[in-house]
Amino acid sequence: MMDASPQLYHSNSDLIALREMKIRAGVEHKQYAAKNRNPALHFALPDANTPALQEQYGAMEEAWHRAAREMVEAPSEEAMLLRWNQLMDELSVQGIDELEAQMTERYLEVLPRYQQAGYRTDLQAP
Repeated sequence: MMDASPQLYHSNSDLIALREMKIRAGVEHKQYAAKNRNPALHFALPDANTPALQEQYGAMEEAWHRAAREMVEAPSEEAMLLRWNQLMDELSVQGIDELEAQMTERYLEVLPRYQQAGYRTDLQAP
């Protein structure tokens, strides 16, 4: 019963140290995320203005999630690799290369605006 005790939590040095480590890790993650923000990526994603692209993206996302679960549950490495290859074939048939090209084009259209604001200035457009 003492495991759930607030008094134990505040008096146990291991739990206090663990809490401090979690807080420090959270702060460091927030700093990393802020430093590596890439808001222009938002505009690469399909939206209501591109319904066909949005539908294609959704179908591929669904295929990815379905395959990911099957790969995790695969009974062997060979079965997992077979499912990976099947996924790559499925995405190719669904037009992943065309989707990637369109999303890259959308991204490159807005990237200069964000670079002027100081984001991802390390990236160079092709």
